[in-house]
Amino acid sequence: MMKQNRKWLLVLVVIVLVAGGMLYSAGYLKTGKQAAKAAEASAEQVFYSDHVETNESLEHVSLYVPEHMEVSKEQPNNIQLNSNGQKYLVFYNPYEQLTSDTFYESAKAEDELLIQSFQSDEATDKASTDRFGYIRVLALEDDYELQVSVGGVKMTTVTEKHKLDEDAKDMMEVVLSIAYETSKGDTK
Repeated sequence: MMKQNRKWLLVLVVIVLVAGGMLYSAGYLKTGKQAAKAAEASAEQVFYSDHVETNESLEHVSLYVPEHMEVSKEQPNNIQLNSNGQKYLVFYNPYEQLTSDTFYESAKAEDELLIQSFQSDEATDKASTDRFGYIRVLALEDDYELQVSVGGVKMTTVTEKHKLDEDAKDMMEVVLSIAYETSKGDTK
């Protein structure tokens, strides 16, 4: 009888460890800071990639929209995307260059959990153009505000801790992909 109980205890311990590991890797047991750092790594990896192809053409811009998102509203300089009730707001300023740090400078003024900038130089990086970007994570009462930006394009959402990593990746892909006509007649 004692050996039988030990086997069940061992099985229970293994189940708890496996379940705990799965919850941790999914982001449920990470601290806010750990989740923000994972989001930073995902955004940085996308930022330094070469190019994200557009898959959606709107009246004012073309952009990449991840499969799980849909465009719900478009106005000049603003796009709203939705995914399962979560809103993603995109703002673009055609007067700002890809190397602009205007959004970054204004984002630094808040009490953020994380803010990290990225700068790409086409001569030394895989990226095909010079650009400046950042990721910012603000802790809210129960959720997190996530903002990513490249040049004159920024995207913001409110998300759960366990979704920071995936949202950061998707959002950086969106902001990197946006193509619009600039005030000088060039295409960004």
